[in-house]
Amino acid sequence: MKNLFEQFANGNAEVTSKNANLDISVEFNGSIEITKGGLSQTIHFYAKTYEMLYKGYVTLDDWDVSEYTNTSFNGMPVDNLSKLKQTLADSGLETFAKSLEIDSKELEEQISIQIQSSKLFKDSYGKNMSMWIAVSADEREIATLKYAIEKYDTLSENSHVFKKYIVEVEKVEEVEDKVETSIKPPIEVLENALAELTKKK
Repeated sequence: MKNLFEQFANGNAEVTSKNANLDISVEFNGSIEITKGGLSQTIHFYAKTYEMLYKGYVTLDDWDVSEYTNTSFNGMPVDNLSKLKQTLADSGLETFAKSLEIDSKELEEQISIQIQSSKLFKDSYGKNMSMWIAVSADEREIATLKYAIEKYDTLSENSHVFKKYIVEVEKVEEVEDKVETSIKPPIEVLENALAELTKKK
C-alpha cells in the first residue's frame, strides 16, 4: 500500500502509452476537368479518404466541390450554366436542359477515378490499392463476399454484407403467431456466389 501511495505522490512519474490502434485518413484537394457530352467544366474539390475494412480498397469519407470554372458547351464559353438550362427549359427543351446536369454520384465517381490515378494516391496508400467507387460492381461484390466469408463468425446476421444473400424464414413463436425474420445465410451460399463471380473475371 505504501508503494502505491508513493507512486501517486511522485509528480515526476513517467507517462507511457501502448496498444495503439490507428487508421490513416488522407485529404486531397485540387481541380479536374469533367466532360459530359458537349459540356465541359473544371471543378475545384476537396476530398477526405480512408482505407476500408475490405482489403485493398479506399473510399471517400467526405468530399465537396467548392467552385466550377471554365464552363463551356461544344467549345463555346458559358458564363452561367444555371441560366442557360433555365432558358432551354423555358423554350420547351427541358430534356436537353437536364442533360447538362452532372449529378453528385457522377462527380464522386470522377473524383475517385482521378484520385486513384494520381501519384499522390499511390504514394499514400500503395500501388495495389483502388478507390471503391472507381471499380466495377462485380469487383465490389467480390470484395464484399471475401470480407463476409473471412469475418463470418464475428459478423451479426444483420450486417449489411449479408443483405443480398439473406435467407427469409418463418419463425414460430410460443404464442403460435408466425412472423418473418432474417437469418445469416449459410457460408456455403457466400462461397458459391464468390466462385460464380470469380469465374466471370
